[in-house]
Order: sequence, then structure tokens, then C-alpha cells
Amino acid sequence: MRIILYLLFCILLASCLPTRSIVYNLPKIKTNNVFPQVQVQADPQPFHFVTNIDTSFGKKYKLANLFNLFEQTDFEKALKGKDTRAFLVIHKDTIIYEKYFKGKDQNSYLTSFSMAKSIVSTLVGIAISEGKIQNTREPFCKYFPEIDCEKFGNVTIEHLLQHTSGIKYNGLIKLYYGKNLAKKVLPKGFNDEPGTRFYYDNANSQILGMLIEKVYQKPVYEVWEEKVWSKIGTEQPIHWAVDSKKTQQAKTFCCVDATARDFAKLGRVWMNDGKYNDLQIVPKFWLDTIRTPRISEGAAINYKYHFWRAPSAYNCFTAAGMYGQLIFMCPEKDLMFIRLGEKTNLQMDDKFWIPVFLQLIDQMEVDGRFE
Repeated sequence: MRIILYLLFCILLASCLPTRSIVYNLPKIKTNNVFPQVQVQADPQPFHFVTNIDTSFGKKYKLANLFNLFEQTDFEKALKGKDTRAFLVIHKDTIIYEKYFKGKDQNSYLTSFSMAKSIVSTLVGIAISEGKIQNTREPFCKYFPEIDCEKFGNVTIEHLLQHTSGIKYNGLIKLYYGKNLAKKVLPKGFNDEPGTRFYYDNANSQILGMLIEKVYQKPVYEVWEEKVWSKIGTEQPIHWAVDSKKTQQAKTFCCVDATARDFAKLGRVWMNDGKYNDLQIVPKFWLDTIRTPRISEGAAINYKYHFWRAPSAYNCFTAAGMYGQLIFMCPEKDLMFIRLGEKTNLQMDDKFWIPVFLQLIDQMEVDGRFE
């Protein structure tokens, strides 16, 4: 009876972490709507991709069997059965394929999940270029007086970017559904020695977001608006989830909502060496670093500074989020795939979709699209 009364009491309190974790369980595409959000304003002078849809694209290209999920089939037929909500193919600033599903359209907001980590990485690069941060080899505790530097002084900003910090955190549920993230995310100890093992943990990205706030003395979403989102031709504001209406601490490991076309405009800047027209938005050295793998200090071969890399033969890289949220960029081919989707199958992530993109690239190459 006490347990039942406790749960009923929690239901009456929106701040109850156990109830929210039970009711919402694993994050879903709509879960972001239950959090308070702030707006990041768009560019007053939006950029528009050329639209020249290839009506044969969806049937012309075939997908071989992937992970025993379907037999060889038309790309679009496979797409419809795989929980996609938006899929764009953009070549040389021209949208050649654009499809939306389940009532979504080009004005629909869809969530980033961990693609937001690439946003945080971008801001770290900008902060270094502006002298706000000296370099990635600095101990992160230097910027956090509330953290014991005798204990955590060997953990660098690069370790956080590479998920090799070794720090022991509180877990996903407390970060995703909890409030007062600035306290909850502070490290308690170590699981590993810093720089010895890759362990993907959302708290690394949350701390980096808070680091940006400390060096700029303003909320991270305001920094993002000032430095990037309002300058790259975006059409719609971002909706960025925060931990509570009171503290408004942005969740920098996830939870940025935007339209598919605006996500593509961010990808366009990343792909074009950080430039929007003649304006250098993101420092080129940062993107060069991201696209150059470095296997040391426990780092993963296919991960660099909060971006993932495709097999080296393709020279493509991607911002990726749970359930297959992807901005997949191939600079040498001036090609992007934007895929945003829903959860029903845990296999529908980057491990599934990146091979799909690579199959499409191979067939587009045969068609002579990149000549």
C-alpha cells in the first residue's frame, strides 16, 4: 500500500524522477515534448536548397539484404518499413530526394537525440579558435572550481570529447529525466584510468556543454544561436530541451528539435570546411581534426570528437543519434543524406543506416552522378 501511495504522490508531482522513468521508459521520438524547451532563433535571411526531385530515385536503387531484415528490394520500399519520418538526399545544394512519413512534412520538428553531441563539439572548436579555451589537452576541472582537481586533474577536454574520460557517472535516467543537471552530472569517481578505454557516456557531452557556458558566461543555447544557428541560412528556430523551467540547463547530450531541411543546413556547413557562403562559421582546423582518426589513449577508430566516421574508402563522416538520426556528409562528392526516424526496432541505428547510405553511394557512382 505504501508503494502505491508513493507512486500516486509522484504522479501528482511532475518533478518525480521515478515516475517519469516508468511512464516514459526508454527515450522515444516524442519524449522530448515532455521537457521544458527554449528557442534558438533562426537566420533572418534563410538559405533555400534548390529542389530538383528525381522521381525515379526510390525505385531505381536497390538495397541488398542487411542484417537479415529484408530481401533485396527497392530503396523506397525498404524505407517505408523502417520507421523513417524524414529522408533527404542533397547533392551539390540540390534536394534530389525528399520523403516524409506518418504525417510529417518539411515543416515538422524532429529530434536529434545524440546528434546534439556534434553541436557541442562544434562549440568547443569555436571556443578554442576564439581563445576561450586554450586547447583540448587542458584538464576540464580547470573550468569547474566545484570539482576536485587533485582527483580529476588527469581528465582532459579531449578525453571528454573522445569518451575516454574513465569517469563514473550517475547513468542515463538521471540525466535524461532528472532536474538540476549541473549537480547530477558532476563525476563521483572512476571506472577506468583516463585515456585507456572508449566508453560512450552522455555525461561527457553534458559536461562539455556546461564548459561552454562557463567560458562564455551565458547559456549554451544562446552561444549556439549567436555563433551558428542564426548565421547559416536556417528557416526555423530550434527547440532545445532543458532540465527545468527554473534552472533551464540545456541537455547537451541530446534533445534538439529542428526540421530536416534545417538539420541539412547545419550539415552543409560541417561538410564545407565550416563555411557558410564566405563566412567561416566553424574553424576549418576543427573539422580537419574530426575527419582525421587518431587511435591513441583508448580512442575508437570510427569516432572523433563527437562525430562518427564511415569506412575510410568513402571519406564520409556523420552526426548520429539514437534510432538512426543521421546527418551523413561526404565532402568529396558534395553529398548529404539526412535520415530522421522513430523507435520500434533497436537495430534501426547508424549500424543499419550507414551501410544503406554506402550502397546508395556505390549505385549513384555507377550512374555517373558524381562526374
